[in-house]
Amino acid sequence: MKKILSYQLSVLVLFLVYTASSNAQGRNTIDDVKKSFNSAKDLSNSKAIVEVKFSDISLKAQKDFGKTFSTAKDVKWYKADDGFIASFTNRGNSMRSHYDLKGSWKYDMATYTEEKLPSDVRYLVKGTYYDYAITLVNEIKTADKTIHIVHLTDKNYWINLWVCEGAMEVLEQNAKSE
Repeated sequence: MKKILSYQLSVLVLFLVYTASSNAQGRNTIDDVKKSFNSAKDLSNSKAIVEVKFSDISLKAQKDFGKTFSTAKDVKWYKADDGFIASFTNRGNSMRSHYDLKGSWKYDMATYTEEKLPSDVRYLVKGTYYDYAITLVNEIKTADKTIHIVHLTDKNYWINLWVCEGAMEVLEQNAKSE
């Protein structure tokens, strides 16, 4: 569980750096996203996230979470430097909901398999990477965007794609070691 949370934290750090840079500069380059992705992987081993009791969470975050995810199961709360993270399952998906220190909602991330990927996103990905298997999807929802990080593999490579608003970019591509 800790390993999954650390991995998903790295994906979210990537997302936040990409979003902040995009807002500041108009459009971030794929090279900047790759650098951010590599930095985020280094942060995934951070001890900056600790599990906390529900009573330690901002009341505003508690209320928003309860209203938004009334069917959530196995909820665990974590404290990070910049806010709170709820880790839980909802409708069969592994989920993370992020709040700032004041309890304002920032974004949600769902992790699921190819079967739950929206058909338009799957069509876009498979249209180019038809010989690759989709192994995992991270769906990040903010107030104004939905971003999919799609993890692909074939017999020689694994690729992480960024898919948002009909655009697709390669975040990372590596050869598999033999």
